[in-house]
Parts: sequence; C-alpha cells; structure tokens
Amino acid sequence: MQKKSRFLTGLLSAVMALTLFALPATAAAENAAPTIDFEKTGSLTIYKYEGSNPSNDKLLDGVTFTAYKVAEIKQEPVNGTVDVSYEPVQALKAVNPSIAITSETTYDSIKDDVNSALAAEDENKLKAYGSATTGDPEKGKAVFNSMSLGIYLIVETNAPSQILEKDRTANFLVSIPMMNTDAENYGWNYSVEAKPKNTPTYGGITLVKYGKTVGEVGNGNPLEGATFILQHKNGDSWEKISSFDNLTVGGDSNQGSVDTDGVLSTGTDGKINIQGLAPGTYRFVERTAPNGYIVDGNKTYVFTVVDSTTVSIPDEITDKSYFKAEDKTITVVNEKPDLKKTALIGNDYGAATDAKLGDEVTWKVEVKVPSKVNELKTFTITDQMSKGLDKPEKSSFSIVTDKGDAVTLAENTDYELSIQDATSEEVGPMWVIKFTQTGKNKLTTNGITTVTVTFKTALNDKAVSGKVGNKNDAQLDYSNGFYSNSVDNEHPEPGEDTIKDQAIVFTFKFEAVKKDSDDQNKKLPDAEFDLYRYDGDKVDPSVSEITNGNNHIFSFKSDANGQLKIKDAGTYKDKLASLGKGTYYLIETKAPVDVDGKSYNLLAKPIKVDLNVNYNVEKSNPSVVTNGKKTTTTTIVEIKTFDESKVENANITILNKKGFNLPTTGGFGTLLFSGIGALLVVGGIGVLMGTKKKKDNA
Repeated sequence: MQKKSRFLTGLLSAVMALTLFALPATAAAENAAPTIDFEKTGSLTIYKYEGSNPSNDKLLDGVTFTAYKVAEIKQEPVNGTVDVSYEPVQALKAVNPSIAITSETTYDSIKDDVNSALAAEDENKLKAYGSATTGDPEKGKAVFNSMSLGIYLIVETNAPSQILEKDRTANFLVSIPMMNTDAENYGWNYSVEAKPKNTPTYGGITLVKYGKTVGEVGNGNPLEGATFILQHKNGDSWEKISSFDNLTVGGDSNQGSVDTDGVLSTGTDGKINIQGLAPGTYRFVERTAPNGYIVDGNKTYVFTVVDSTTVSIPDEITDKSYFKAEDKTITVVNEKPDLKKTALIGNDYGAATDAKLGDEVTWKVEVKVPSKVNELKTFTITDQMSKGLDKPEKSSFSIVTDKGDAVTLAENTDYELSIQDATSEEVGPMWVIKFTQTGKNKLTTNGITTVTVTFKTALNDKAVSGKVGNKNDAQLDYSNGFYSNSVDNEHPEPGEDTIKDQAIVFTFKFEAVKKDSDDQNKKLPDAEFDLYRYDGDKVDPSVSEITNGNNHIFSFKSDANGQLKIKDAGTYKDKLASLGKGTYYLIETKAPVDVDGKSYNLLAKPIKVDLNVNYNVEKSNPSVVTNGKKTTTTTIVEIKTFDESKVENANITILNKKGFNLPTTGGFGTLLFSGIGALLVVGGIGVLMGTKKKKDNA
C-alpha cells in the first residue's frame, strides 16, 4: 500500500517536470503527511529570470502571470491505500468531452483545448484564478496566495519586449500541493516555488551624424560632439531613456558616449552605437550640433527593434530615406549656411580689387540658405565698411535669388534694409538686411539655396593707400537650431552663430612734386597737368595715342609746395589723388611762371607712371566659440603678392627749367636739360667765327 501511494504522489509532482521547459519547483519545509489535506489552501511563488541559468541571470521585473485551474485533485481510498486522480474542469470538458489530464500531461498537449475554452461564451469560458506581476513586492517575484487545491496552468500574459516567445517558453502546469520526495522533507508541500526562464532577445542600432554646407554634394563630413536623446514608445507616448545601465553605448570614442543625464554624443567618426535594446519602437531626437550646424529638433528618427538581427522602420513613417536596413544604420545630415564676400575686378569677382579716388566699387555678398530657414528665428546679413568707403545709396542695391526672375524678394515685405552712416572716424558705414518671416517662408517654399546681394560704394579720400588696403566685412547671423516642445522639452534654447567673410580694395596714392631743375629746393606752383590711363601696348605712345578715347583720369594743379592737387571741381578738389593699378601718362598742359615773370618750359614728353601692381591675398577661417556662440571668421591674413616697387612709381618729382623746352626722362618725370647741347652750340659759333677770321687774314 505505502509503495503504491509513493508512486502516485511521485507522478503528481512530475507535472512540473514534464512541461516544455522543466521548471525547478521546490517546497518549504513542512511536516510530511501521507494524504492531502483538503482543508488547506496553497500558494505559488514565481521567481522570474531572464536567461537560461538562474544562478547567473538577472531577475526580471514586469512579467505578468495569469493562473487558470484546469483540473481538480481527487484523493480516494482504493483497497486500503490512497489513490490520487485529476478531474478536468467543466470549461475544458465542454470543448473536449474526452479530455484527460494525468501526471504526464503537458501544456502543449492541452493548448488547443485551453485556447478554445478561453474563447468560449460565458458559462463555458475558462476563467482565470488571478494574476500576479514580478516586481511587486520584490524584484523578479510574483506570488499567488490562497489557491484552492488543484492543477493550474500558469500563462505568461505580459513581459518586457525582449521576451519574444512567452507562450512557447514560459507557460507551465503546476500542482497545488506538490509532493516533496526527498527523505528530509518528504510529504505534501502547499507553498510551491517555481523558477521559469525566458531567453531574451536584444538588438542594436547605429546613428551616423554628418554636417554639410548648403550646396555641398553628398552628406558632408562626420560630426563629433552632436548630442541626441533616445526615446522609447510606451503606448501612445514617448518616454526618454535616462538610464543606460543595461545598454552598451559606443565601446570606444569612435562610437559615441552617454552622460549621466542620458544625453548621447557622437564620437570621433560621427557615430552613436547602442546595443542591448529590447524589441520595441524608439526614436532619436537631436539636441545640439557643433561647428555652426543647425539642429532640426522637430525631426525624429524612428526605428523598431524586431529582434537581434532585424531593425525596421514603422509603416506609418513615410520618409524612410534616413535608414539602411542592411547595416541597421540611421543617417542624420545637418546643414549650415555660408557667406562669401567678394569685389568686382574687371569682369569677375575676387577677394581683392583696386580703384582710384572717387571710383565706385561693386561688392557682392553671396549667402547660402538652409532648406528650413523658415524655422530660424534669426537670419540677418550685416556689412561693415571701412572708413575709406562712402555710404552706399539704396538704389545701388540688387538682391536676387538663384531662381532668377521666377522668385523675387520685395523690400519691406520679404526683407528690411537699413543703411547707417559711419559711426566714427575709424569705422565706416554699415548696412543690414533682415529677412522677415514672410521672406523666410518664401525662401523655403521655393527651394532657394542662394541669395546674392550686390551694392556699390565710392572710394573716398580717407582710403588707406598701399598694402594695408581697405577691408569690407560681411557677416551672417543665424539661429543654430529650432525645436518643438511637443517632441522634447529638454532642448536648450537655440543660440545664434555667425559667419564672417572679408574682401579688400587697394588704392595707390599719387604724389607728384613740381621743382626747379636748377634749384630743387624751389617748389613750383601753378603748373597744370592732365593724367590719362593708357591701356594700349606701345612702349612709347604718342600724345595723341595717349589722349585718344575716354581715358582722362584727373586734372592737376601744383600748389605752393609744388604738390599736384586735383584741379577738377567737385568733392575732391585740392586733394591728393589715389589710383588703381594700371599704366598712366602725365601730360603738362601749363608751365609755371617764375616770380620774375619768366615762364618755365613745358615738358616735351608725357611722364609715364607704371602702377601695374600684382597682388594676391590669402584667407583663413578660424572658428571661435564664445558662451556657446560659434563664430567662423574668414579674414585676409596675408597679402602673398604685392609689388611694392611698382607703388613707388606713383611718387615722382617733376623738374622744369626756364628758357628751354626739354624732354623728360620718362617714368619719374625728371627733366634732361641740354647743357651739353648748349656748350656744343657755343662751341660751334666759336668755330665759325675762327674760320671767318682766318679767311679775313688770308
């Protein structure tokens, strides 16, 4: 008898061992009893582990179990011994009258009947005893109390997303009570413990951040130091992932990093690599961008971790172009605008030009416009001129887009233009173009990538002569980001970054002094000259060739100090002239008169002034970050080529002699007086007189 009882109770305890995944069930130490006490109730405590080895794996919170009674336990005496049997509940017999549950029954063998009973109508429906979730009250622990005796199906009805196969790997049958068969604790155990296990699935993603200037082909260059947050979709809401304790970020500096607040930063190759993500839907939201690039905080990069090998984009996302499924990579490309300042020289624009006093200089400011300029709070162009440049007239401005006449910008509607006078002797005039919201909307709607501003300003007598030149600075001030709190309320306020560029205009001071050739300390006033520019190719052109055409530059008159000052009526009357590069000829039109009333001789030949100065400038663009503001300044750091010797040709002395009409030496205007010729004339007269005297004596 006793042997048979032990055999039957052993079979009952095997119910747990014969499920798909054998669950170790243990019993608290209690007094053994040969028969089941039906006056008692039992309990089931489940310790849930992630993995296949409870001694090494971590306890898993957030797993919900639901218990269904599938059979009643019966204990009847048979021939003087105790026999245990199992009676399926009515809900199962209703869907399968022949169903039988024995000590060898597994969940898989009754799974279809259970599902049918769960889907049945009211009175025949398999009803749940109750549910319990791990983590309440202890980590990884779920407890069912006051369970009536019977066989229960324990179904894992909810689990974290990394548990992909709950119904196949975690459901099991358990008997309350269960027989302990070891000799020390032999008997029925009413407090059963189970340790089911799940094998988790985790995936990963790599974000690569690039930065490009508007108009640049391709994605640009990888950006280090861009910051993002990662959010997880929970129902209809998004929750920021702040703890990365169970995730792996980077692995080295090339693959990104995370700070204590859960803010992710791109590594040296622009990447953020994250591993250990449970299956689910996530999104990256950008917070900040380095080096003047613009943060698009409204755009999100959504992805779904399906399993350890598959990442996809949800169907509702229409633009999937940022994702490459084959290598599970998200690509983020940010723009930054650009500004280039040039000056017209001939028929082309460059970093440097030259001009004469009073010339109009044409300047160009070319701005590259980001595609979402309409989202930027600030987009403003400022141009600061040197003191050597006059305030430009509004009529000289032209503001065009790269769409030509198809998209035009209207003042006071699309932009506001203000022109300001010089603020001091050292600082020249300035103008500002501020784009309105209407204008920014127009730029974005029409896909404008370039706005070009040209304007003209005159070179004045405050202009610096020579190699220093007269610089003109332009700058673009723009917001470096935008975002919506509906996406993320942790964005820092967007700041303003600045891009500067510089162009230069050279001029060469023309200084000529009129002197007496016999007494060079004697300065000669009231001499008059005309200056012509000569663009021909003759080495020694005639006066008519020099003066033929519209190439008269200035008329001069020497003052009391012999200096040639501008004679022409107008703004620069009695001023020294400055010239652009080129070949000039100075022709004397009126000789001075001495105090004794005797006139000096006019120069017989024009004076050549060679100012074909070659110059070449080099720029650099250092970037400085001050209080979070990025300033990229392109400046002229070196005049690489500049012919100083040519400039000296614009500093000449002109010698005149009374009583003779003498030619000049050329470029420096120094007169050759014909003393030797005079001596030859006197000598010749002497020879003639000597010859005549000999004839008379003969």
